[in-house]
Amino acid sequence: MGALLGMMIGISALPYYSFGIFLSAIESGEHWSRTEIAFAQTVWALALACASPAVGFLIDRFGFRRPVGLSFLLMALSQLAIAYFARSPIAFIALYALMALSGAATSPLPFAKLVAARFTKARGIALGITLAGTGVATFIAPRFLAEIIAAHGWRGGYLALALTVAIVAPIVLLLAKGTVQTDAATGAEAKAGVSFREACRGRIFWQLNIAFGVVTLASAGLIAHMVPIMRQSGASPADAAAVISWVGLSVVIARLTIGLLVDLLPIRTVAAGVFAFTSFGIVALSTNGVSAAPLTALGLGFALGAEVDLMGYCTARYFGFRDYGSIYGVQYGISIIGVALSPAWMGWLAGDNSYALVLVIAAVGTAIGAVMALALPREKGLPIAGTQTEPA
Repeated sequence: MGALLGMMIGISALPYYSFGIFLSAIESGEHWSRTEIAFAQTVWALALACASPAVGFLIDRFGFRRPVGLSFLLMALSQLAIAYFARSPIAFIALYALMALSGAATSPLPFAKLVAARFTKARGIALGITLAGTGVATFIAPRFLAEIIAAHGWRGGYLALALTVAIVAPIVLLLAKGTVQTDAATGAEAKAGVSFREACRGRIFWQLNIAFGVVTLASAGLIAHMVPIMRQSGASPADAAAVISWVGLSVVIARLTIGLLVDLLPIRTVAAGVFAFTSFGIVALSTNGVSAAPLTALGLGFALGAEVDLMGYCTARYFGFRDYGSIYGVQYGISIIGVALSPAWMGWLAGDNSYALVLVIAAVGTAIGAVMALALPREKGLPIAGTQTEPA
């Protein structure tokens, strides 16, 4: 429960999935260009990608509560700073980068390790329940944020985010007692696994990075641009915000479903099926417009749900817990680079015109990710430190 709540208010949940709502409000209220505003999310993601390996190292060495607690505090303060001091596009972009750096330890990384270390037989569904917190927040928050922004402006929206973190973070730390090292120390898996250096020399490590990176590069930006896409198709602001909520609901469904499936089926089969479904949903939006938006939102939610869920599961399954945080941190950081570049290339390519070509490229990219995921080897148990990094 503590990890679930932490995921709901963490850096990868509300700041990312609500950005599309803020984008339209800031564009109309401040008269900044859409490209300038979207670039803030690009810088945010790049900063988070750079910080993730360091966060993984800190979690491996110092445990869970101190890094995560400090990160929640600094993230709330940075959200307050956005509300009060973002008076120009440059200031807005800089403060978004600060929010990513200060909140990096509230990413899925520490929560995934905390839960994965405690569960073995049902690790997939345990991670799925934990990581579904992002989807729960995304399903609930956009509707409330849309009302707050309509009544108090986009700055009021960021004040609401800061207040939410300040209230919920102490509950997270109270529930998630103990340290990752202590939690894992009772199991044989705690000391088993490969080192970070050994993992980097293996094919699986980079194959996972490329597969997830391609999918995030091709699809993640659609979350930020979904409201403008819907508005161009004739949808109202309320209907466009409702579609973002559908993404959040689909993330919840995806993470629970994927968590259950990875306990029963090969990872490559699950990942390939998810990414293929995402590609189909994007094609449907491109050809059928607003009527296909719920299907597209479901596909995007499944792709984003699979990214973190499968990455956490694969890290434990292929590499073990010896350097779990460091390995997961690099993988998550590389994936976030795709998230960083995705909104920027979509905004640049679409400009003030149609998103048709953007949707075509997104569909092709997610299809490529499905093929690459299918080429992953079948996992055959936890590797032991000092042995090969790929299953026999």
